[in-house]
Amino acid sequence: MVGESDAGVELAGNVELGPGADQGFASMMAELVRQNLQDDASKRDDFQRLKGRVCMVVEDAEVTITLAFGGGNLRVDVGTVGTPDLTLRATSEWITQMSLMEWTSVRQLTQNSPTARRLSRLFATPLKTLWISMGPIPTDGMARRAVAPVVRVLKHVDHRWLQRRFPDWKGQTTREIAGATREGKLHSHFNRRGATMVLPLSRLLSVV
Repeated sequence: MVGESDAGVELAGNVELGPGADQGFASMMAELVRQNLQDDASKRDDFQRLKGRVCMVVEDAEVTITLAFGGGNLRVDVGTVGTPDLTLRATSEWITQMSLMEWTSVRQLTQNSPTARRLSRLFATPLKTLWISMGPIPTDGMARRAVAPVVRVLKHVDHRWLQRRFPDWKGQTTREIAGATREGKLHSHFNRRGATMVLPLSRLLSVV
C-alpha cells in the first residue's frame, strides 16, 4: 500500500521517501529495504536495531542519499540531510557488490568445521563410557531435579546469536570488497554510533 503526503511518499514496511526521492537510486534503496523486510524476518530485527543516519555517495553517478533510521522506521532523502553517523562512498559497482557479500553464522561454522567434528568424535566415547559407569539411569523425577538448574539458566540465554550472520571471509565477493577497501575504492567514515550500524545495515541491504 502506498500513501502520499506533503512530506513525501510512505511505502510499506515503515519506509518513507522524502521529497524528490521517489525515483532513481533513492527509490531503489527504499524498495530494496521494503522487500527485504517482507521476505526475511531476521532482517526485521536488524531494522529495529538500526538508529542513526547513513549517507551513501555514488561517485560515478554523482548521487548522494541519506538513510535516516529510527526505532523501526526509515526515511530516504536525496542529498545529505543532517549529520551522518556513517558515510559510505564508492562507485555504483562497489555499492552493488556490497549487497552481494557472502554471509555465515556461528551455527554454520560449527556445523561445517572439521575441528568441531574431530572434537565431537574425541569426546563421544569417553562421555558414553562415563554415562554407563554411573550405573542405573536415574528416574524421570531424579533427572528433572538434576537438570533443573541448567534449564533455568538456559531459559535466560538468547540463542539467536548462534544464527546471527556476519561476513564470510572465505567468500569471493567478501574478499573483493575487503580488497577494494584496502585499495581506497570503497571508503567508509563513521562515529561511535555509526560503527555499530555497519553490520546490521549490511545484513539489511544484503540480497544473498
